[in-house]
Amino acid sequence: MTRAIKRSILSFTIFCAIILRLSRLCERINKQTEIVIITEDLNLANIQSAKKRIRQTAKRTTANRIYLASARTYIKKANQLIETGDLDAAETAVQQACSTLDKAARKHILHPGNVSRRKGRLMAKLASARAVE
Repeated sequence: MTRAIKRSILSFTIFCAIILRLSRLCERINKQTEIVIITEDLNLANIQSAKKRIRQTAKRTTANRIYLASARTYIKKANQLIETGDLDAAETAVQQACSTLDKAARKHILHPGNVSRRKGRLMAKLASARAVE
């Protein structure tokens, strides 16, 4: 096989995997869409264990999104409060963000080094804002 054919096969399999995940998500939300009908035919896995892994991955992804989304929300809120100058409220928002990031690290959703870096940057921003006042 040539490289072009291998690339096209790889991109098609990635596309099918994405469609499959979308269909699982749609089924979970109980919405009937055309995507669900299409992906039933595009199931990549032939082996039962592979099918199970796909289901497990979809479940974990949806569960992990909660932690990532809430961490992003608290970080955004803290950054906005720091920029506006409301440092007391910013401190509580930073504490909430750190708590959520720590939970994500404990559950192995985010790498501990990644969490540490994010917390450090947030704390440094808060400290520099306090030093200005």
